[in-house]
Amino acid sequence: MLSGKQLGNLLMNSTAIRNQMEAVPILVELDKRNSYEEVSAFMEECNRVAQERNVVALPDANIQYLIYKTVWKVVSVNLETSADYTAWFGYKLDLLLPSISVQEINIFPLDIDCNSQSAMVEGFSSAFKRLSEDQRVAFHARIKSYLSDVKASSASTCHSGESSSTWIENNYGQFKSYATLQEFKEFNTNFNTEAALPACTGTQIADFIATSGGLRDEKTVITVLENLDTTEEFRTFYTEINTLAPTELRNSPEIKMIVQDTFQTISVDFKSFTVEQWTQWFQVILVNVLFAVNETEISYIPNPLPCNAFQEIVKGFNTAAEYMTEETKQMLYETLIKRQFKSTAEVSGVVCGENIKRSQEWLDINFGSFVAYADYSDIIKWNTNFAVTEVITTLSVTQLAEVALQNGNINNEEFACQIVGRLQGGQINDVYSFLDQFYTFFQQLNIVQIPNADVQWKFLSGSIDIIKNELAAYSTSQWDLLLSSRLKPFLPSMNADLLGTLLNSANCDSYPIIVKYLNGIYDALSPETRRSLYNTLYAFLNGKFTATGNACTINGETNKDWLSKSLGKFSVYAPYNDLVKVQTNFNGLDLIGDLSSNQLAGLLLSGSVLSSDSNINSVALVLQGMSFSELDTFLNSLQSIAATVSLTGKT
Repeated sequence: MLSGKQLGNLLMNSTAIRNQMEAVPILVELDKRNSYEEVSAFMEECNRVAQERNVVALPDANIQYLIYKTVWKVVSVNLETSADYTAWFGYKLDLLLPSISVQEINIFPLDIDCNSQSAMVEGFSSAFKRLSEDQRVAFHARIKSYLSDVKASSASTCHSGESSSTWIENNYGQFKSYATLQEFKEFNTNFNTEAALPACTGTQIADFIATSGGLRDEKTVITVLENLDTTEEFRTFYTEINTLAPTELRNSPEIKMIVQDTFQTISVDFKSFTVEQWTQWFQVILVNVLFAVNETEISYIPNPLPCNAFQEIVKGFNTAAEYMTEETKQMLYETLIKRQFKSTAEVSGVVCGENIKRSQEWLDINFGSFVAYADYSDIIKWNTNFAVTEVITTLSVTQLAEVALQNGNINNEEFACQIVGRLQGGQINDVYSFLDQFYTFFQQLNIVQIPNADVQWKFLSGSIDIIKNELAAYSTSQWDLLLSSRLKPFLPSMNADLLGTLLNSANCDSYPIIVKYLNGIYDALSPETRRSLYNTLYAFLNGKFTATGNACTINGETNKDWLSKSLGKFSVYAPYNDLVKVQTNFNGLDLIGDLSSNQLAGLLLSGSVLSSDSNINSVALVLQGMSFSELDTFLNSLQSIAATVSLTGKT
């Protein structure tokens, strides 16, 4: 007849361990003996063979349950001392513990000593990963019932003289994850949470730091981080604190330290992360701290990643972008997004664009709000099918400025209209940024003039319309910036209406600046436009003179300086009488060589010239130097003016 040890060896080393029909006779034989010693020897041999073969769980759950029922029938009535509990729950029953039902856990005796209870806790903790959720919950409930009975009967707790962390391990083991800090304090009146942190779960540590206000204290944060050692502990920590204190976490003065320690720990597992894990961590678990990452933390993320994993990470960072500084956003684009695109091969001309048909969707998924920091030249390099007209509302104003000057767009009036429409719906600073960048790219590309006049006019008229309400508060330096660079590429499209809009907000300090930059485009204007701009300029001067008696004249200023400052090259269109009207001290003889043929005719017919032979001679000298066409203009003007003027002097 085989001994209990031999029966155990036979079961473990034969097909009986997988075949219920073969296992039953062995267990029936063991059951018939009803011997504690035989059962003990049987289990010791089963465990020895399992350990030798690195078997953690038996291959057939039904056979495992039959073994348990056979063994427990004998063992349950022979457990007497804490040594018995230690022997059986600490080793001999290890393979069989997952077979113990919830109902059987519920009826385990509670009238045992603390050491026996600790032995049970240790044994079930060893089998923790092999237990079902229901079994774990049931055993935690048993722990609570046991500790409650102990406290009720002795007004104390098991292992009360030990440290709080040791107390948790002895009384809860792995089942501490089902307990709360409040539960620990309820059963152990001497419980010290901070001292217990080494034994606490991430959830309990989060509870401690959230309820103690420790997120504001550097020492407490350091202590907490020292007790979060694994990715799983950080997962449970964040899951809890995101619920208890999300705002306090984001606003913690130690947020940089928290993020640094988190990434140092969890990055060990990054290489084995699935797409689902990347999604969970970066869109849920770390949602309240991602805004505080730096370049070092980003460097822990593997590169390149599968595009679907990368896109889930970007989505998480995009959610956190509202709390980021501009520097952090720029850094994220450079070290995460741009790095990924530079390291990933394109497929059909597109990087990370599988099953994505629209350019807007491609930008949203791969760049999020960080697209604002990308160079447009990079975007079209990574997506050769990129359709910019789909993404007008998504690109930054800097990118729009670059796009507007690309071949094919610079002459596209409809595209210019779309850009202006985008600017009209934004902030005034966006308009200034667009104009600044446009001028920068305009210079870098050595563009002399926008070839399409309609596009040029659309940008000029649209820009002036957007900024017109700001002009009244402009300083002279702002006017100079506006006309010297921001509007410079578009100024050749200036007309009387647009100039009138500018002059509505101008004063005598800013007016000469406007004239200065109109002089710069004079040669590009048609005669009709020049005359209409003159009329608008003169209307401004006349309005000032009518209102104040001064057409922006500075004391001590010569007529020549005033004319140059006030009308510039457009002064050739000014009738002499217009000049005299707004500048009462105007004397054409002071700048007779600079007058136009028309103005010279007006000067000649003025009373001051015809009454003096020397003045007439001065006019005659100028006439002698004129070309035939200039003389013709002079004579026609003279005739026209004479027809409307009553002569009182010499003829």
